[in-house]
Amino acid sequence: MPNFKLRSQYANKYRTTPLVDTQKYDQQFHGFEYRPDILAQAYNCWESLFYWREQCRRNEMFVYGNQWGDYTHVFNDELGRWINMREDKLLLQQGGIPLTNNVLLSIIRTVTGLFIGNQTEPIVIARARDKQEAGEVASATIQMLYSKNKLWDLDRDKLVQYIIYGFVGGQAKYGFKDGRKDVLFDDIRYDRFFYDNTMEDPRGTDCKIMGTIPDLSLEDIVKLFSKGDPKRADSIRQIYGNIQNQDRNILYDNSTRQNSDSDLKDFYTPTGAFQNMHRVICVWRKECKERIFVHDYRSADAYKTELTAIPRIESENQRRKTEIAQSVNEELSRSNITPDAPEYQEQFNSLTAEYEKLDLITYDRFFDDFWAYYFLAPSGAVIDSGETPYIENTCPIVFKLDLGADMKIQPYVSGFIDQQKIINRNLSIQDYVNRVSIKGAVFYDEDALGEDVTIADIEKKIARPGAVIPYKSKKGAAPKQVTNNNSNTGAYEMVNMELQLLEKISGASNAIQGQNPSRQTTASQYAQQSQNSIGLLSVILDTYRDYRESRDRILYKFMNQFYIDGMWVNVHSSKEVKLFDPKELQGIDTEVSIIESQSTPSFRAIANDNLMQFMEAGAITPKIAMQVGDFPFTDKAIQLMEEEEKKQQEAAAQQVPPNGGIPPQQQ
Repeated sequence: MPNFKLRSQYANKYRTTPLVDTQKYDQQFHGFEYRPDILAQAYNCWESLFYWREQCRRNEMFVYGNQWGDYTHVFNDELGRWINMREDKLLLQQGGIPLTNNVLLSIIRTVTGLFIGNQTEPIVIARARDKQEAGEVASATIQMLYSKNKLWDLDRDKLVQYIIYGFVGGQAKYGFKDGRKDVLFDDIRYDRFFYDNTMEDPRGTDCKIMGTIPDLSLEDIVKLFSKGDPKRADSIRQIYGNIQNQDRNILYDNSTRQNSDSDLKDFYTPTGAFQNMHRVICVWRKECKERIFVHDYRSADAYKTELTAIPRIESENQRRKTEIAQSVNEELSRSNITPDAPEYQEQFNSLTAEYEKLDLITYDRFFDDFWAYYFLAPSGAVIDSGETPYIENTCPIVFKLDLGADMKIQPYVSGFIDQQKIINRNLSIQDYVNRVSIKGAVFYDEDALGEDVTIADIEKKIARPGAVIPYKSKKGAAPKQVTNNNSNTGAYEMVNMELQLLEKISGASNAIQGQNPSRQTTASQYAQQSQNSIGLLSVILDTYRDYRESRDRILYKFMNQFYIDGMWVNVHSSKEVKLFDPKELQGIDTEVSIIESQSTPSFRAIANDNLMQFMEAGAITPKIAMQVGDFPFTDKAIQLMEEEEKKQQEAAAQQVPPNGGIPPQQQ
């Protein structure tokens, strides 16, 4: 039977209980909210990326480590069954040597070099013509953040990781660094990141959950999440098992992280080099809650708020209705219309309705989607949570995935590993053939040995230049030296073929690497090869550019939110120090983009040449050219020009006109 009481409660106009509130949860743990549902959802997202993390470790192994580290299935005669054995151990067991010719690292360095050679910088474009100067100041401010956070260096290193892992990500924040609070940007490792495993849009617009799993010391956890409350600090220590500060004694193998097992293999427990630290699960999740959108016509304010504000709004509306009624009565009385008049009620209702439209507070119910953050202990206790504190419902985590058409992560390097393995295998085969083949063996007939001559004597003389080796030609055959020709194994041809395939697939051709072309290659062909290679590599560089622009948009939002008192920055175009004021661009449609850097030597040289041409044509003065251009002697030249102008003005003022300065008309 339907619950009519419940239905009527939800249909109530003044209802303050939300129909939907995914953020609310009632369970407690050590005084903290307990959310095993969020913990399980985060774990499922992280676990769904298991095979991708394994692929990342394999790619990393092939780029920087052991290219013979794959396992193969072989039959063990002693055990009488099939076993898994690493390829390098199997090759050594068969008498070979696992040789490596690392072509993958060369490809990665080629792409990185192309990125470094094309220097870029972020700019803020204001779509209002009169706000272009404010946009230049905002551009200088975000470039200042680049310098503070060393983002140019980070972008270079993250491009390498994007090529290897197919992932690049980071998180913006506002916190302390070097003793002052500022906008910061932190890197995120691929194995500490998880995202919505139901995401279908490659742009990430349908991503509803993402997060990281950092490992921190107990001191840092208490410092970050106790909020200065001793009771809260004690509760956090209880949640983490009341372990004292053992975090500083982190165990490293051979005092280096390179030889330690630093890979994250468990979602809940730190492993390897981080085993004495403590796990914090940071989750950002899209929540939904019923709220109201309020429009106050009297103050011209529009905002969203909770349903609990409805009684306060209705009370304020009731007070305003009373004021409106009194005001209408006074207005009608001034018009000599008494309450007894027939037209009084009609005019009273008409004026009241008109004034209420302009003076009352209206609100509409809606379901608000917003980002919320949760910091959870491995037990599920929420040590901190809340709605995003950043403007425009911003999630501070930004990431980019190299996705295929099947929405699976396809790292750039994964497409070349098979070619790399074939190259190494053929080199090892050729090396094995060279080692076991006959090279300079001497066949000596024992019947041809002279008296008092032994094989040992022959061995000593055979390697000596100009040696004379006696033998009896009548009794035995002449000594014969045999060298086997082992150059027809086909290994070299196979290696060259695989190298050519790698160039075609990766786009890292000889032309783009700057290698000398063959004699048959013309200049136009060489330039075309270089252009085609850049076209192949532009796909990965453009997707990486999208990530940088998304990150810079978040940094721009943080600038507008936290630089409320302004920030003095050096504007390169005018060579002046100007104040960045977020209010200047408030309400103006802006766009953050990445363009070719204007601070490169080639760009400065072209700009200076154009200024010189304008000056020679008389369009600008030399002083203007010095002020606008970028010359190493600009300040000194401008100073000398101003001193010369001052001297000329003083000389002109000291000159006395003829006849004592008396005009001819008055003489």
